[in-house]
Amino acid sequence: MRESIWEVSQIIGYELVNEYLKSILNLCEVNLFLIIPSITLSMRFTILILLSVILYACHKSAHHNLTQPIANEGVKHTQLRTFPQDWLGYWEGELSIYNHSGKTMTIPMALDNGITDNDSTWRWAIIYGEDTISGRRDYELKVVDASKGHYIVDEKNSIFIDAYLLDNNLVSTFNVAGNFIQSNYELVGEEMAFSIHMFNDKEVSTTGDTIYNGEEIPIVKSYQNTVWQKARLKKRK
Repeated sequence: MRESIWEVSQIIGYELVNEYLKSILNLCEVNLFLIIPSITLSMRFTILILLSVILYACHKSAHHNLTQPIANEGVKHTQLRTFPQDWLGYWEGELSIYNHSGKTMTIPMALDNGITDNDSTWRWAIIYGEDTISGRRDYELKVVDASKGHYIVDEKNSIFIDAYLLDNNLVSTFNVAGNFIQSNYELVGEEMAFSIHMFNDKEVSTTGDTIYNGEEIPIVKSYQNTVWQKARLKKRK
C-alpha cells in the first residue's frame, strides 16, 4: 500500500472503514461476521491493520499458486524431450546463407529423420535444393555412448562426424579442407532450428602469451567467420 494505515483511516473516515474492511474480507474470501456498528473507530483501525496483513498474505499465496504450475509445466515439457525420437520426422523449410556481405541466397531444405531396423541407428538425411533426389544426402545417426550424449553421423562414404547432445542441441564440430565447421540441430517448440557456422582454420591474429600485471596470459588465436547458414524447419503432418 502506498499510504500508511493511519493515512488511509484519515482519508476514508469512520463510515468508510466498514467498506474497506469488507473489501479485504471479500478479497481474502474470509467468511467472518458482519462488522458490528457498535465497535469503536480505534478498534476498527486495529482490525484494519490485522486484516491488511491477512490481505498481503492472501495476495502472496494467490501469486504463488498462479505461477507454480507454469514453472512445473516448463520442467515437465523439458523432461518429455527424448532424443532422437522427438527429432524424427520430415522437417522442411528454407535455408538462408550469409557471408560478410549479407544474405547470398535462400534455398529449400529438408531433414528426413526416421527409424531403421537397428534400434541404435536412425535415418538422418539432409536434402538441399529443389531436386529432392540429387540434393539428398542419405546419412545415418548412430549411438556411440548415449549416457555421454555421444553419437556419430555416418555419411556413408567413409566419413564419420562425431556429434554431441548438449541440453536440447545436437552439435558437431569438424575440420575439412582448411575450414572449421560447426553444425547444430535444436528442437525449439514445434520447429527444428538448423545452423552451420564455418570459419577458416588459419588464425587472423594471435594475442596474449605474455605477463600482464603479474599474471601469465595464455595465447589466444582469433579466426575469421566466413559463412553462416540457418533454417527454421517445420515437421510435415
